[in-house]
Amino acid sequence: MTFIHKLKSFAAFALVAAAPTLAVAQADYPNRDIHIISSQAAGSGADTIVRFYGSKIQELSKGTVIVDNRPGAFGILAFKALADAKPDGYTLYMSAGSSIASAPHLYNNMPVDPLKAFTQVTSLAKFAFMLVLPKESPYNDVKSLVEGLKKKPDNGLYGATATSGVVSAELLKVYAGLKTTQVAYKDSRSALTDLMANQIDFMFMDPLAANEHIRAGRIKGLAVAMQDRLGSMPEIPSMKDAGFPQIDVVTWWTVTAPAGTPRPIIDKLAAWVNTISESPEGKEFLARNGMDPFTGTPESANALLRADSEKWKDYIAKAGIEKQ
Repeated sequence: MTFIHKLKSFAAFALVAAAPTLAVAQADYPNRDIHIISSQAAGSGADTIVRFYGSKIQELSKGTVIVDNRPGAFGILAFKALADAKPDGYTLYMSAGSSIASAPHLYNNMPVDPLKAFTQVTSLAKFAFMLVLPKESPYNDVKSLVEGLKKKPDNGLYGATATSGVVSAELLKVYAGLKTTQVAYKDSRSALTDLMANQIDFMFMDPLAANEHIRAGRIKGLAVAMQDRLGSMPEIPSMKDAGFPQIDVVTWWTVTAPAGTPRPIIDKLAAWVNTISESPEGKEFLARNGMDPFTGTPESANALLRADSEKWKDYIAKAGIEKQ
């Protein structure tokens, strides 16, 4: 036997020998701590979702789940942390799929291509940012708001805290023929303070942050930035109801893993997440936070992310948002 043949035989033997070990590791998953990366600060509304699902995955897996907060740089720090992780199922990222789909079209300093470097485990919930006004505002529907803003020389001010909110507002400006000026805020709390003080005319706000204040009567909710009403808040009209069917900025949450994570582990994680989303406790949690269950498969979540990437490219172009 030649040296080359011996080398090939040894490689084949090593591969066969390693296969049972790999299979056992996957069957035994998890056998150490699972880390879930959150791109938001601890205690924020979005972080609440990560911690709820993390605690439930811990119960189902009978392992330990640790939330790893990596806020800042528009989620890019979280992307990098996931990209640097081994594809073994022990480092995951939980976030809005829109933040992943839109990032390559918004930022120049992306450390990775998320469509190539990552794979989706499953979707878990969907929602849309909500058009909100001060409680003292004289407008009670989108049509009257638009008519009122057009009477102002500068068409007023809107608050901006997140990409979905900015895109929703800019699309409203495009389709309503407004020139409203954006006022950028670091977080929804400071924007909400100015909204309640009538310093800005409106904003599109994450329902996680807006829900409590709408139900307490501190602000008004006019519409969600999608074509259909949310099942969790059916009393709030959709943008289609409001006369703007072109605005359909659906935001959905997903669990993401490094590309190359073994499929048996992906399937196990997907089953846990779907079980949580469809459980009575999961549905109640999502409804309380203005979200609807949105279960799926790895295939459906990956396909949705690819489709959303093209949609966000179009949204960003129509809204006239420049790449940073």
